[in-house]
Amino acid sequence: MAEFVADHRLTPAVTRSIEGRDASMDSLRIVSFLAVATLHVITSPVKDITAFSIIDHLTRFAVPVFFMMSGYFFERPGAAEIGRIVPRARRLLVMFGFWEIIYNAINLFVLHTADYPTTSIKLVYDLLYYSAGPAYHLWFLPHLVVTVVIFTVLRRFGFRVLLPLAAAAYLAGLVLGPWSVLAGPDTAPIGIGTRNGLFFGFPYFALGAYIRYARIDVRMRLLVPALLIGIALQLVEAYAISRLGTSRFFAPQDFLLGTLFFSVAVFLTFKRLALSHPLAAQLGRLSPGIFCVHIIFFNLFTTPASPFFVDNRYVETGNYGMALLILVLTVASSTATIMLMAQSRFLQQAVR
Repeated sequence: MAEFVADHRLTPAVTRSIEGRDASMDSLRIVSFLAVATLHVITSPVKDITAFSIIDHLTRFAVPVFFMMSGYFFERPGAAEIGRIVPRARRLLVMFGFWEIIYNAINLFVLHTADYPTTSIKLVYDLLYYSAGPAYHLWFLPHLVVTVVIFTVLRRFGFRVLLPLAAAAYLAGLVLGPWSVLAGPDTAPIGIGTRNGLFFGFPYFALGAYIRYARIDVRMRLLVPALLIGIALQLVEAYAISRLGTSRFFAPQDFLLGTLFFSVAVFLTFKRLALSHPLAAQLGRLSPGIFCVHIIFFNLFTTPASPFFVDNRYVETGNYGMALLILVLTVASSTATIMLMAQSRFLQQAVR
C-alpha cells in the first residue's frame, strides 16, 4: 500500500489526502466490506433457522450502504452533473474489466471450474441476474454506472421529483422480486433480476445524495430504534416469504422493506459518530480493491481443485470455527494483496 512506508510514516501528499477524507464514511466502508465478506462465507441453501441464516440477514445492509455512500459523495449542488458521468463510468468500468480478466484467468487455469470465459455475451445475461460470472460480486460496478446515469438525468428535476421516482423503483423491485410470492406459493419467477441499478441501486444512491443535500443528521436515540425495527422487519419478511413460496425455510433475500430501514439507520449512525482515525482513512481508500479481490481468496480456500483448499462444507456441518477461519484468511489475504498492489501506480486505478 502506497500510504504505508517502512516505519509507518506517511508522505506529505498522502497525509493531505487522508486529512481530506471522511473517517466515519471510511470506517463504514470497512464495516460494510466485512459484512459482504461474511455474507459470502456463510451463505448456504440451508432450510433451517440457524446462526448462519441470521447472520446472513444481519449483513444485508452492506451493498445498500455502498450505493448510499456513492450517492452521498456524488452529490455536488450546482455542479455540471452530465459532464461527471464519463469519468466516473470510465473509472468503474476499468476496475470491472481488470478484475473480470483476473477472475476468468484464475477460474480457467487455477480452479478449473469453467471451460470458457464469461466476459462475453454470457456476461450480459449474468448481469441481468446481478452476477458477473466467477466474479459474481462485481455486478455492483456496472450497475453503479447505470445508477449514476439514472440519477444524473433525473437530478435536474430536483429531489421533489427524484425521490418519489426512487421510491417507486424500490417498490417495483420488491413487488417483482421478493414480494412476488405473495401472489401464491406456485408463482413462477418473472425472469429478470431486480437487484440492479434501476430497482436497487438508484433508490439507495438517491437517498445518499439527499442525505448530503438536505444535511440530514438524526439523533442517536432515534437511530437505535430504527435499526432494531429494520432488523426485525427484515427477519419477519424473510420468514414470511420463505413460508409462502421459496424452497428455504428462512430464505436469504437480497433486499426487503426492512433492509431500507436497516441500511439507512446504519448509514446515519456512522455519519453521526463523526469518527476520526488515520487507519480508517488509509484502509477506506483501498476498500474498493479489497472488495473486488476477496472472492478470489474465498474461492481458493473453498474450491477442492485449489492448491490452497481448506474446507467447503463448514456451513452444512455447522462448523462455526471453520467459517471464522475462512473469513479471517479471506479478509487478511485480500487486504495484504491490495496493500501491495497499491504501491504500483499502474495498478492503482484497479484498487481504489
